[in-house]
Amino acid sequence: MYHLRIVAPQERSDDALGLLKASPSVCNVIFLKGEPSDAVIWEQVEFRTSEESKLSASYLTFIVLATLIAVVGLLLDSPILIVGAMVVGPEFGPIAGVCVALVERQRKLAARSFLALAVGFAAAIALSYRRRRADHLRDEPRRAGGLPIGRSRSSPPEHDPV
Repeated sequence: MYHLRIVAPQERSDDALGLLKASPSVCNVIFLKGEPSDAVIWEQVEFRTSEESKLSASYLTFIVLATLIAVVGLLLDSPILIVGAMVVGPEFGPIAGVCVALVERQRKLAARSFLALAVGFAAAIALSYRRRRADHLRDEPRRAGGLPIGRSRSSPPEHDPV
């Protein structure tokens, strides 16, 4: 079986379609209108979005890492870290997958892309919150005027030669 893509000028497309339909050895003819360059671009977009919209361990790792970098960027008021988080973040693949799925009415691609986004963002938010909460709890004794963790009132001060 051969899969052919025939790009014909608009004025000749009806003739080409008629020849294909009349041939007994041709089956499954699909006729798409548009610019010839669109066919190549959509094929590439479909391939990339189907690959990049899957939920995987590397996707989760990178989205959590990007979110943590963004949180640090927000806390330090550092635009460069926020832009760095955007570069590291893998969410473009699933977002593009949702767009392609809506245009081409592909329910499986839409579901897979939404799942990747939902699980990825939920994991990233939960782990970022957990990390921030752990830092907050660790620093709580210092803010309350207490001693740093690991020190007790019976320990000699650091400057004491004893």
